[in-house]
Amino acid sequence: MSYMSYSIEEINDEKYIRFLDLNLSSIIQSYFPREDLFHNAVLPAKNLLSILNNLKINYGSYFPDLINWIENQYKDEIKLIRIITEKGFIKFDNLAQLFPIGQHVYAEKDGTIIGEKVTGTEIKYYNTIEHFIVNVKAIDSGGHSFIRTTNSYRIDFWKGLRKINKLPIIPLLKEDEIYNRLVERGKKFIKYAIGHHFLQHSRKYSKGRIMIDVSRYNSTHSDYEKGIEMDGVKEEELFMCASKLRAYSFTWKEWYRIDVEQLSEITFDDKAFDKLVLDQTRKSLIESLVKFEYSKTDIISNKGDGCTFLLHGPPGVGKTLTAEAISEKLHRPLYIVSIGELGTDAKNLEKELRNIFEMADIWNAIILIDEVDIFLERRNAFEVKRNALVCVFLRLLDYHQGIVFLTTNRVNCLDDAFQTRISIFLEYKELDTK
Repeated sequence: MSYMSYSIEEINDEKYIRFLDLNLSSIIQSYFPREDLFHNAVLPAKNLLSILNNLKINYGSYFPDLINWIENQYKDEIKLIRIITEKGFIKFDNLAQLFPIGQHVYAEKDGTIIGEKVTGTEIKYYNTIEHFIVNVKAIDSGGHSFIRTTNSYRIDFWKGLRKINKLPIIPLLKEDEIYNRLVERGKKFIKYAIGHHFLQHSRKYSKGRIMIDVSRYNSTHSDYEKGIEMDGVKEEELFMCASKLRAYSFTWKEWYRIDVEQLSEITFDDKAFDKLVLDQTRKSLIESLVKFEYSKTDIISNKGDGCTFLLHGPPGVGKTLTAEAISEKLHRPLYIVSIGELGTDAKNLEKELRNIFEMADIWNAIILIDEVDIFLERRNAFEVKRNALVCVFLRLLDYHQGIVFLTTNRVNCLDDAFQTRISIFLEYKELDTK
């Protein structure tokens, strides 16, 4: 019995298929890399059972006779595989039946469920032990665009039956509740994956405000996700979107991979500034400066036209609360910096402060630098190291275009160079009991 693309042969009571068509040989070869079908184009017919679903889905219209022959020849085996699979079990030899190209799958990664799509399967051998490899694709963020990423799962050989839901990767049906959950998460991923977004991160034991910004992370780190750029994400691809996004925590001053499902919009306290214990005259002055200072321009190109507040007074009188209230009123991030974070030499100071100012510019964040006494005190010729720190601080402050709050417990020995850099001095006195 022979056909244009293959012929059936019988050797020692076992049926073999001889591939007569180069295209068919190439396709089958891709599933059985240990075979050399280009030099000996013969394979036990029963081996094709393991890739039957792949052949039907991807090549059914090209080789219908071959597929029909396999289904008729091994109908009892196919029926048995189907019965076992429907009961939630599988044999190692039948894994390819579960994972045809295009099959939706899910797996657990870093404590979350991720959705992916099968791009191919193969058998590999490590130290003579057989392994089944499932290659998949998914969707992630490159910051400026969506990217297509790839991954592989290795399933080690076993004898007998194994529960399908115990495999490292599991077939996913559109009727599954997990699929619906992945689609909903994908919609949120699409909303926040491109550009930067100021959001609330909430989980069981902690919460905080974060900035989603994959582009910024990628520009400063080498371990970012790499992939092929995509024009967009189709509705049927939503389940494949990544479960986490890179985000900067304003609480911990670190980058994290944040669960998309734990992201939410921020509910700002718009009354925070009104509730601030500060006389109305100074409140109005602060509001005016914040609203109109940005309209100023400087003669020197790119020189900052920002607004710098110096809040001075004893601890616990509301200096930090003022900056927090302004950030709430403007719906902007508040980046709080302690002097200890900036380093003790000019080189480290410039690196850290430049990075902070750059992030604040990109994110439209308000900066609060706490207890800046070391920079404010009047310089003298004998303190070379501190003088260098002050010069760096003043230079970077000059070119920053946003809102900066500086706090200090004393202002008596203020360096003359700061007089022209401060938009407004606000004194905070000890609180009384009224």
